[in-house]
Amino acid sequence: GQQAAKKLSTYKERKILMKILCIGHSSWDITVPVDEYPIENTKYRYNEKYSAGGGPASNAAYLLGKWGMDTVIASTVGSDDFGTHIKKEFQDIKVNTDYIETSYEKDTSLSFILINKNNGSRTVFNVATEHPALKLMDMIMVQLKMLLVSFQMLLVLLMLEE
Repeated sequence: GQQAAKKLSTYKERKILMKILCIGHSSWDITVPVDEYPIENTKYRYNEKYSAGGGPASNAAYLLGKWGMDTVIASTVGSDDFGTHIKKEFQDIKVNTDYIETSYEKDTSLSFILINKNNGSRTVFNVATEHPALKLMDMIMVQLKMLLVSFQMLLVLLMLEE
């Protein structure tokens, strides 16, 4: 606990470069809070909705970027407005979007999310024919291996200091 915190502050003092790479699914989420789950074959009108980029890797990259971490996102979006919005959200908080690929064959994945205000449960309806594979994945794997080697070297240096 305390030793790890001390080492972290030492890293910051030495200005050791750390980047975070998030790889995975991106979607455009439309979230509607509801008081109870809708009954089938019934029409509802809601006044409250939230629209934003989503997906596990995208959510992680966004939060890390908001916290000021040097973050890179590798994902695929469509050449539609939703894909453009997702890229802009990342660029607005300085997340590196160089590895977001634009698919001209597939639309950006859409998720419609109902969140129960009473218990916090959620139901997700994802609309996507399939999630396109990243074409840059081979290059990313090479870079990850290089990062792993760098990390191993850093650990060796830290052990030598002790």
